[in-house]
Amino acid sequence: MCEVVALDLWDTLIYLPDGWRTFTLLKAGLPKEREFWRQKVKPYYLLRQQESAAGLLGELREGLGYDLSMYMGAMCAQLEYDLANIRLYPEVLSVLARIRKTGRRLAIVSNQCTLYKPWFYEKGLDEWFECVLFSCDLGIGKPDARIYSELARAMAVRPSAVLFVGDNVEHDYEKPKQLGFRALHLQRQGIAGGGVITSLSDLSAHLGY
Repeated sequence: MCEVVALDLWDTLIYLPDGWRTFTLLKAGLPKEREFWRQKVKPYYLLRQQESAAGLLGELREGLGYDLSMYMGAMCAQLEYDLANIRLYPEVLSVLARIRKTGRRLAIVSNQCTLYKPWFYEKGLDEWFECVLFSCDLGIGKPDARIYSELARAMAVRPSAVLFVGDNVEHDYEKPKQLGFRALHLQRQGIAGGGVITSLSDLSAHLGY
């Protein structure tokens, strides 16, 4: 039986119409190889507490040896723009309300940057969730098995009692299933069927409400 619905945040519940440009600005001054970004750069803003763009750039300079101070103004302006333009997908609040009415518990498991956390709490989204796990707070993120184990521990349930839902096929579908969780892959531009849904509204068919 599904007791907990664990949702991703970015591009599942919320999105930026123009995409995440705050960090991609740095690609002009850093190697662009995918593995370099995933292994060397992303941990600085997804797995650490970063209270400001200046702090992030300082850590990148100390840790990787790249002086990116020339991007400070552009980063701050882009971050301000992002925070003013984050949007909820239209079905989100009604779906969360319906899930709660079934008696199921809600959780968030997100690879999140500290700089975007204020928006989440200022909008009161945290009030919907019994458990909020952000990578920047824990120092671990998806697809590290430890963050999924932390969710099961925090909610005091077996993995098989949790349904993971998110847009990243590796983080929100393949890895949870490998670890014994239930999972659905959200593909808003895809075709529904099997383990794929195209809107959070499709959860009604899987949760029986």
